[in-house]
Amino acid sequence: MAVFHTILHPTDFDGPSVEAFRVARELAGPLGMSAVQAAIGIHDVVNENMAAAMRMHFAEKGRDPRRYAMIAFGGAGPVHACYVAELLDSPVVIYPPLASVLSAFGTLVTPPRLDLGRGALSRLSVLDWAQVDALLSELVADARNGLASAGCKPAEITLRFGADMRYFGQQNEVTTWLDTDPREKHDLAWVRETFEKDYEKLYHLRLPSVDAEVVSWRLIATGPSAPRDTVTELSAAPARANTTRTALFDGADVDTPVYQGRDLARDQTIGGPAIIEERETTIIILPGWRATVHATGCIRASKE
Repeated sequence: MAVFHTILHPTDFDGPSVEAFRVARELAGPLGMSAVQAAIGIHDVVNENMAAAMRMHFAEKGRDPRRYAMIAFGGAGPVHACYVAELLDSPVVIYPPLASVLSAFGTLVTPPRLDLGRGALSRLSVLDWAQVDALLSELVADARNGLASAGCKPAEITLRFGADMRYFGQQNEVTTWLDTDPREKHDLAWVRETFEKDYEKLYHLRLPSVDAEVVSWRLIATGPSAPRDTVTELSAAPARANTTRTALFDGADVDTPVYQGRDLARDQTIGGPAIIEERETTIIILPGWRATVHATGCIRASKE
């Protein structure tokens, strides 16, 4: 699998880019290499570190990165995404609108939420529902007061109840989420069955002869979502590259077309190598990849 390097020549830029190459030159001297070679080495290390972290995450989940699309966001994410996808053999990269500020946008539209918990160790067979009701009612009151201070109306708040549970004698708990307010049901068999289903998903077995116990009770209280239905304005006609820039791909200088993201049209296709500039980030499309603009404003890059 070929891994391509994109290094923009420092003569094309000023300011921070020149400063970055000054650092590369300082590193290059003791290593006996050129500034461009040092920059390529830094670039490789960054990409490999991100790919290694993602491999570990996929391994922990038992998933194969070759079956998943990668979503690139953050100020530098779109710069590195295609490279990391190459290293992982991930077939698709999606660049959402507002990629560079996606986390901030998510903060603005995410519903206000409180996650509360309180310890209350008890074997399930001797559970005292009166104590459970009192504890959950206190959690609910605390959650409603907290969300009210954030401007949420009582009718806008949704509640989700759960418990950290385990089989008696174990040290680790499984968080079990219940589909109903337990104060309204008082059903031990239902609580145990919900716990055992979750336990079985994780460990592929049940222990029907062993009592279960509740370690703590949990509550998620959520307020209303902010409106986030937006229409992305796309150009009516496919954009042309407004300039070209010399970039280094896999050791060779390439005159690379540069597009402005705001000028792209729906269903427009751009073959790599290409550079797509947005206000706060830059998208790099590698050779052998092709980018298509979706109606939502997302740019979808895939290997040809």
